[in-house]
Amino acid sequence: MPEFLNIFNSDIKWSNNNVYKVLTDLNVYKKLNIMNPHILLTFDDNIWGRYNDVNFNIIEADTSFTSMKNLLIYLAILLFMGGFWCFLWIITFLIFVTAAVYVSKSYDNNLFLIIVIAFYFIFLPIFILAKILNNVPFRGVLVEYEMNKNFEGHTFILERSSTSSSVKFDHSKFEEVKLEDPEFMEKYIVYSDNQVEARYILTTTFIERFKNMKMAFKAKFIRAAFKDGKITIGINAGRDLFAMANFNKDTDSNTFTELFDELLSVFELINALKLNQKIGL
Repeated sequence: MPEFLNIFNSDIKWSNNNVYKVLTDLNVYKKLNIMNPHILLTFDDNIWGRYNDVNFNIIEADTSFTSMKNLLIYLAILLFMGGFWCFLWIITFLIFVTAAVYVSKSYDNNLFLIIVIAFYFIFLPIFILAKILNNVPFRGVLVEYEMNKNFEGHTFILERSSTSSSVKFDHSKFEEVKLEDPEFMEKYIVYSDNQVEARYILTTTFIERFKNMKMAFKAKFIRAAFKDGKITIGINAGRDLFAMANFNKDTDSNTFTELFDELLSVFELINALKLNQKIGL
């Protein structure tokens, strides 16, 4: 991988972190309003450095159950938390069943008891499972750029799809931004707390490069946030993007070509947004 990255320049580095982050780092990205609610974020391969005098960082991130390591950590967390929640579950269940039995005896009617038992053993588990499944997992890369443009607002882009429905943010603080690109607006929704800044940042050139990144990474969905002097782009590809770092039977010339196109799309955005130029808003 280091030799491959020299194709671009010698200031680009790579490492395999395999770092597990719970809550802290995940909350950083949640505050950008581009991450679904999860309790675990895994960082794997990391590519970082400078390109055209702009610092960037590409982090392979995963909140899914697809890898065995993530699944084991999820199970460990659930077991750790499970004792407390099971205790509350049992206590509340006993209270409601006792009340149900009392009501059923008083009115000579078992319907209330049946409803309570069905609620605890059928409807409540289904509801909890549905909430978990609704939190669409993220498996892909988070691309971060340092901007040389001054801006104070918070602008973010989500796909118009059910996959973004569980992203949580305070709707009262943000307004939808309407752009003059009907194709883009049909597929994405833009929110900002500063309409002027949003329209300045989201140029036609950025929108084209943004769409190109989705194509280059063969992403299921792509999101972006402009906040605190940085651009952060979340690209959900649903696969291990840097598997070529470890040669295996599936590694061939196409593997390198795809990675080259993916990285090139990252660097093209630096040029497109002129991030190496200090331009005030």
